[in-house]
Amino acid sequence: MQSLSNAVGTGQTNARGDVALIQAALGLITNASGTTYHTGTIDGAHGPATQGAINAFQADHTADVPHIAAGVVMSEGATPVAIRAVLTANGRDLRVLAQGNALSISPARLLMPQLRPVPCAPKPRSGPSSGPTSQM
Repeated sequence: MQSLSNAVGTGQTNARGDVALIQAALGLITNASGTTYHTGTIDGAHGPATQGAINAFQADHTADVPHIAAGVVMSEGATPVAIRAVLTANGRDLRVLAQGNALSISPARLLMPQLRPVPCAPKPRSGPSSGPTSQM
């Protein structure tokens, strides 16, 4: 998961791309009952559904971490570390691009099958030879 540029949560900067990233990530991660933490739209707007998802995720994954700001996802805090750990454990990764009013969210498989290089012979040239010729 890409890094947040600013904090997300009550009273924070809540930049649209950062909020969308948290919404999308918590929309991929399921809780103990099998539902995702964020079930609302991924619109980049911080509201009650997003805040509820952050609170629930933190209660389940970071409750024992000292010095955590409850309800706030700091750019380099324990919550994004926990989100990254859960996503990578499930072979997922996530990128969000916020440009103007458009949001581009790209969930991708993180664990990809091993790709092996395939030997490739040079393609034969067609047409007249460009090498030196001898005339006698």
